[in-house]
Amino acid sequence: MSCNCNTKPCGCEDTKLTTPLTTYCKNQEPCEEALFAECVEYGGNDIVDIAINSGERLDTILKKLVLYLTNQSCFDPTATCQSIKDFEILGITSSEATVYWTVPGSPAAITAVTLEFSTDPTFATSTTADATGLTEYKIINMLADTEYYLRFKTSTDGNPDCCTSITLKFKTLA
Repeated sequence: MSCNCNTKPCGCEDTKLTTPLTTYCKNQEPCEEALFAECVEYGGNDIVDIAINSGERLDTILKKLVLYLTNQSCFDPTATCQSIKDFEILGITSSEATVYWTVPGSPAAITAVTLEFSTDPTFATSTTADATGLTEYKIINMLADTEYYLRFKTSTDGNPDCCTSITLKFKTLA
């Protein structure tokens, strides 16, 4: 998967994942290779304390680390209240995008999952969708060439707003 700084889409040839991206060099020397977090697999020992496992993709590990650094109580794999940790936004077009995620298993006692998205990074105005029992959701009727912010909120019986995930930003196509 070598892009060599050509102005062309690059993907993950080895894993058959694709992430259209145009790579530009900041200097005149040719780049050896452009690596994408979706294409890099962690091959070290499992890191039990923060649930990082050998074989996971680097983009998943980065999301876990950000959540761990910003909200440890929502990351704790032994807690009944946990955040959605592993999610991604794919199939982005000019008017829609599909979100995929995994809900933490036991001992998490999550009773509700809410997907929230907005063009405002503070979520002062946002759209929410009940995502309880789902692992994917297609957002439709989006504005073209617009940046969106997306996050999840989880609830338990004892805490209706127990955890908020990290926020991912994406842009619809023109």
